[in-house]
Amino acid sequence: MLKQVQSGLGIREFVRREGLKDSTFRWWRTELNRSSPSLLPVLIADAAPARPNAIATIVVRVGDIKIKLRGSSCTETAVAIVVALRSDRC
Repeated sequence: MLKQVQSGLGIREFVRREGLKDSTFRWWRTELNRSSPSLLPVLIADAAPARPNAIATIVVRVGDIKIKLRGSSCTETAVAIVVALRSDRC
């Protein structure tokens, strides 16, 4: 799903280029949206321009818990943490 959004393409064009079935892609999008938040509140702590070669940092706060993520895959990890915290399994 993230790859489709990042591509800037509509779903039909994206699935055609990727060789996917439109119905399968839409089914997965619906399933993932059921368990994933669409929008999350975001606080931008530092609006300064990023330095070249800077390591990305995301901070997830839940109550008094603060999780700091660094690196190229921190976005996916942050989403996984939020989804897990919002699920009924926790």
